[in-house]
Amino acid sequence: MKMLEGEGYEIYEPVYEGTADASDESDWKTDRSKTLICNFQDLPDEIILKLLSYSEPKDLISSGQVSKRLRKISRDNSLWQRVSLAWKIVKTEFLELILNKGCKNLSLSTGIEILGSLCLHKKSQLRILDLSGLAENSEVLKVILASCYSLQVLQMPESMITPEIATSICQNGKTLQKLDLDDSIGDQSALMQIIECCQELKEVTLADMINDRLEDISFDCLEFLAKNICPDVEILDMSYLSFVDNHFNILLSRCKKIKELSLWRIDLTNNSLTIIQENLGQTLEKLSLDYSEEIWFTGFLELKSMPRLEIVSFKDEKNEDIDEAIDKLRKQLPHLEIYIFL
Repeated sequence: MKMLEGEGYEIYEPVYEGTADASDESDWKTDRSKTLICNFQDLPDEIILKLLSYSEPKDLISSGQVSKRLRKISRDNSLWQRVSLAWKIVKTEFLELILNKGCKNLSLSTGIEILGSLCLHKKSQLRILDLSGLAENSEVLKVILASCYSLQVLQMPESMITPEIATSICQNGKTLQKLDLDDSIGDQSALMQIIECCQELKEVTLADMINDRLEDISFDCLEFLAKNICPDVEILDMSYLSFVDNHFNILLSRCKKIKELSLWRIDLTNNSLTIIQENLGQTLEKLSLDYSEEIWFTGFLELKSMPRLEIVSFKDEKNEDIDEAIDKLRKQLPHLEIYIFL
């Protein structure tokens, strides 16, 4: 299909010539004498709708200003099922429009700026929601989240987790499968409410969370999380939290389906690795942790007994001899991909 300089499209049809086997593609050629001219306005609505499905939101809006017909087609609900916005200035009227049209996948990520106040009068149909760009616009975040009752994926890192936010998240407790609260500030009771309510979670990120007094999450709260995180969780990131061996023992004795476990900046011991090996020996595929001099070299060698483990990532900022140690470990565990992050 080729755009002419005029107002139409030029559509080429391959024409077979001769009596040779039709499977011989070399005998096919384009017969320009049979070229069809088709004006865009003559295309059926279904074709135009398909073409518009590849457009960005701003282009859809522009298309709707060309004619009444295009305006009607560009507002078809199917074009607004997935909307991703970053580094944009967005009016709340636009958010209301796409949510009222049944948007199911909405991403308001880095660099987003919302103008105006948002008011939604009915439940949204959102299934996937990324609010990572709304950390500083808590009012819009609250309104969107309060309209959700069947989320499957929720990403809201660097947010303030209040009891009000927790209540809205819990509205989705029976459907939510992925929750990302990375680097958030949370009321501890609100965080515990979320974890207790959302028992269908398969992926949880609570890395680097602190409480509303800007302090580390308390020992008792961590113990509650260990006792109440969904036992079917498969991907878990608890990095930078003050977990100790007792927490690991409680958590991993319950959650034995974990495939990916991230424990950056947690003070692990040989006993920690033993707990991981004993409980996740048949499921764990990826492990991320700090290289620690507190763990004997033989402790890391216990990873050999985990048949599904494929990737181990170490983070280290202090140990100058880590390269030598890791090289030695790679020789002992040749089946693993071992990475170092400094």
